[in-house]
Amino acid sequence: MDERKIIPYFKHIKVISNILSCCISGILLGYSSVTLNSYLVWIAFVPLFIAVYEKNIKARILYVSLFTAFNGVITYFWIPETVERYTGSFSITGIMGVIVLILSNLFWFIIWIIAFSYLQIGDHKSKIKKCIYNTVLISTIFFLIEFININTFTGIPWNKINLRNTLASNVYFIQSASILGSVGLSLIIISFNYLITEFIKTKNKFALFAGIGLFLSNLLFGIAIIHSVPKVEGKKTIALVCENVKAETKWTEQGDAIISKMLQLIKEVKHHDPQLIVWPESALPWTYRENDDILLAIAGILKGGHTQNMIGYLTQAAHDPNFVYNSAYLIDEAGKAIGRYDKHILLDFIEKPFLSNDYSKLLPMLARSYYDNVLPGTLSDVIYTNIGRCKVEICNESLIPDYFGSGENPFEFIANISNDAWFEETRNIRHHFYLSRLKAVEHRKFIIINSNRGISGIVDDKGRIQVSGQSDKPEKILGYIIPNSKRTLFARFPLLMPFLAICVMLFFFLIKLKTNKLND
Repeated sequence: MDERKIIPYFKHIKVISNILSCCISGILLGYSSVTLNSYLVWIAFVPLFIAVYEKNIKARILYVSLFTAFNGVITYFWIPETVERYTGSFSITGIMGVIVLILSNLFWFIIWIIAFSYLQIGDHKSKIKKCIYNTVLISTIFFLIEFININTFTGIPWNKINLRNTLASNVYFIQSASILGSVGLSLIIISFNYLITEFIKTKNKFALFAGIGLFLSNLLFGIAIIHSVPKVEGKKTIALVCENVKAETKWTEQGDAIISKMLQLIKEVKHHDPQLIVWPESALPWTYRENDDILLAIAGILKGGHTQNMIGYLTQAAHDPNFVYNSAYLIDEAGKAIGRYDKHILLDFIEKPFLSNDYSKLLPMLARSYYDNVLPGTLSDVIYTNIGRCKVEICNESLIPDYFGSGENPFEFIANISNDAWFEETRNIRHHFYLSRLKAVEHRKFIIINSNRGISGIVDDKGRIQVSGQSDKPEKILGYIIPNSKRTLFARFPLLMPFLAICVMLFFFLIKLKTNKLND
């Protein structure tokens, strides 16, 4: 057969193979993220890296685009269903949301691959130096992009390129978050994937051993932390009570029955003498008022003890009665409010519009929200309870790592109250719980999670689930926490890793400039 006919044939086979590799890579990452499968992600990028290995920039952008599309369809499959639940009927808005989020991720992935293509080392006399250089480069760029992405548009927490999602269910893999931060876990994941790719493409045994060593180091660190001697002194009894009502529940019709069940739960947990009872977000869906009959009833039940309650309420804005804050109140033994936190990070499209009213005529879909009267809070996120300083987070706030301002108000434990009723039967239920527990590892603090119709429970300072439950009926959960004042490396220096990553990137740019001058 004519050689001129054979070569194009093999080229077509190679292109098809690369396309399939990108699609497989996107599917693996999407499945790993959706199911919280903590193992697939360690090889999910390998097919993509093989496809783009030594390709020109146009080919790399094409392959990354295919990877992003397949990953996005799987990752955001839940959105149309959830939008339909909110609106009551199928809406093109859900499909548009998926497309916009895929395009958003594509923007970041293209920046990632272009930056790597520009700065990477091609041919080099030392395969080991080339391997180390390119591995550090591709993982550092990814970390910086993920760091920027997760700290911008914080009101849309579900559009993030979050590799930490994939490891959140594995208590051993996430322990490095106390040093690197949860976003820093991507450094380990991307490095391992690239090292394996380097071994497959070049047969460089150093890359294989380095990859295995990196994986085992992270795993062994986790094992050492988990199996270290636990602290048992200073236990504080905690109770969680949750009404677990449907999102569509009409309190005007069912309110008395719900309150009656909640008061019954308070009577039941009283026998365990808890120091703190935690309720979910908007547990009492009306504005707080002093001497509320419900608070007085709770105080009557708990009379003679020293139990405080943390209850989700709404707070009427002082300047305008038409606006409210989404709040968590600390209620003392007498039924009086002695502390309050107002939610800082509001959800775009739900609690606040993505754009201001100035764009209402141009882009009306982006300038309105489901609730249009919620204001962002400005109060400190630390409440002083009788068992220690508590960092309070409401709903999606647990999904945002504390890179900015996390050291301003020291705390001894964390409480997250939320309402996951709108996300029933979607992967967001599990994601919310497991991503919340990453905070426990980042800060080495116990975290209390009470989510209406979601997963509620208590996670210890090593990320181990002490107790948890999920129900569609009113329930109580009993457990304990051990408040502590220790601070991890991440908590002390939250911007250390981003700073080091920027320094590394500057180093790479200087090397590139020097190389270009030598070539000229």
